[in-house]
Order: sequence, then C-alpha cells, then structure tokens
Amino acid sequence: MSDMIQEIEDILFRRNAEIELMNLMGYYCNYHAQFDQEGCVNLFDLSDPGSRVEMAWGVYDGEEGIRKCYGERHCQHSDPDRWRGKLFLRMVSSPCIEVSQDKKTARVSWLTPGAGGWPSDEIPGENECRWDFCKYGVDCKLVDGKWKWWHLHVFSVYGCEFHRCWKDLPAYSYENEDTVENFRTDWKEDESEGMPNREITCWWNFEPGCIYPDNQPEVPEPYGSFEKDIGYGW
Repeated sequence: MSDMIQEIEDILFRRNAEIELMNLMGYYCNYHAQFDQEGCVNLFDLSDPGSRVEMAWGVYDGEEGIRKCYGERHCQHSDPDRWRGKLFLRMVSSPCIEVSQDKKTARVSWLTPGAGGWPSDEIPGENECRWDFCKYGVDCKLVDGKWKWWHLHVFSVYGCEFHRCWKDLPAYSYENEDTVENFRTDWKEDESEGMPNREITCWWNFEPGCIYPDNQPEVPEPYGSFEKDIGYGW
C-alpha cells in the first residue's frame, strides 16, 4: 500500500508541476505583451547567479543581466517614451515537459510564433513590423516550493518583415560566416540598450536550401537529476 501511495503522490506532483510550468510561460507571454518586464524578471530564480537568459543577440547572466535584458533592452511599461509604438506578442504551443526524478528541476521546450513592431530607424513616423517564429528551451527549478525559471534560451526559427515571404529570406545562418559574424557582434554598437554579458552560443535562421540543425533545442528527455545528467543546460 505504501508503494501505491508513493506512486500516486509522484503522479500528482508531476501533474501539478506541469500545470505550474505551463502557467509560468503563460505569465511570461502576458507580461511581455503588456510591457510588464518586472513581471518577466520575477519568473526567474534571481538568488542564483547561474540564472540566465539567452536572446538572439546575446546572453544575460545573473540577476543584473536578466534585469538589463528586460528592463533596459525590452523596456518597462513605466517608460512610455520607450515603448510607444512597440509590440511584443508571443504565443506558445506544443510544450514538452520533463520533471526530474529527484523533483528538483524540470526541462521544457516550446514552439512559439510571434509578431512584433517598433518605430522605424530609417523612416520617421513609420513602424517596422515583423513575424518572428522561434523556440524556447527552459530549465526550471523548485525554489521554496515554487517553480522558477533558471535558464531560458530563445532559439530562432525565422524572422522577417510582415510584407515579405519567409521563403525570400537572405542567407543568415552558421552556413554563412559573414552574416553570422555580423549578427554575433552588431549588438556591441549600441551600449545604451541593455548590453548582454556575452555573445550568443548558437544561431540558426531559416533560409531556402538550409538544413535544420540537430537538437535546437533538443526535446527534453526523462532524467534523474540536473547535476548528474544535464550539465550546463539550455
């Protein structure tokens, strides 16, 4: 009987964890769309200096980096002069969730279509609007009985202006060293907008004739413990 009770408790723990982990991403999408970037920041375990977020332009480490990513780079709703005319809209689907056997961590991947817009740098008074499809790979950890994000990695699929077809995208992947090198370093040109701590660890973007890279991100597999089986994480 005790084994059966333990099995039921384990199942309930994992089902509850799945709901909470999906809610975390739901909160993120809603906070981000509302420019409540402080809400996004608080989804992370800020007490752990190893917490991080990797965007398409660089990696932000620890609490200071995460706050810089969302508060400075993406801008907070308390600063209307910066978010006027901007749109960050993300929708997520197809979650793959694995909770560790030791019940301390979890790994989640998502597919996410998105749309965005911001004032054009080239045409005053116009907005630059885009489609941006990507994937999220997230490591989560249980902190004082509450699930928190630990590592969040945004993996690009494709991005283009709304009036262009994604089949017409220019070469922009690791198969083209020139464009990749430009992408890896162009964030260094503007030190006023939430500079990341370091450059991206990987990059891929759809182009005609390209080959989709293996495991970007990898689909979460069952595992015992993060420290033993995973390593660095997403």
